[in-house]
Amino acid sequence: MQPWTTGQPVGPVQEEPRSRGRPGYWLRHPAFCLLLAGCYAFTVVGWGVGGLFTRRNLQERGELTAGVVEWVTQRKPTMSVQIITPDGEALSARVNGLPTDRPTPGDRVTVVYDPHDPDYAYLPGDYPTVGNSLL
Repeated sequence: MQPWTTGQPVGPVQEEPRSRGRPGYWLRHPAFCLLLAGCYAFTVVGWGVGGLFTRRNLQERGELTAGVVEWVTQRKPTMSVQIITPDGEALSARVNGLPTDRPTPGDRVTVVYDPHDPDYAYLPGDYPTVGNSLL
């Protein structure tokens, strides 16, 4: 017997049979990848359709009103605007996507909001699109 051998007979390597219970089996399965891709596509389409519905609602029943800026974030293009409805009710609405010259708290701005969903407002001409809702 030579010093570099173990004395075991040399033959083909015996592999364990693939088992569905082994860790990682389902992560590498093609059906799992297709399921993940389908969920992603469904989510993206849902966001796009939601943006289109919001745009349609704003065009049909959106109200143009003046508001006072409550706060503006520095890192994200977001601000909160206090608006007064025609009924005299004061609401706070969030505005995403600010212009390059950001308003400061206390400034008056004109916004468009949906009376049925007053949580969000938009600057005139900056209605949500499919691209805005996906980003």
